[in-house]
Amino acid sequence: MILADQKVGMKGKQPEHVIMDFDQHMGDLYPFSLKQKTDKITEPSP
Repeated sequence: MILADQKVGMKGKQPEHVIMDFDQHMGDLYPFSLKQKTDKITEPSP
């Protein structure tokens, strides 16, 4: 397991930027796309 030796609060040597496409499926632990998520938002935001 990749994160087996990690502890809560640990930080990496440098920040890592992550990009998620609007319609991208990220796996079973994130079972919805950003589009599906924002379709459910009922209050507009600028």
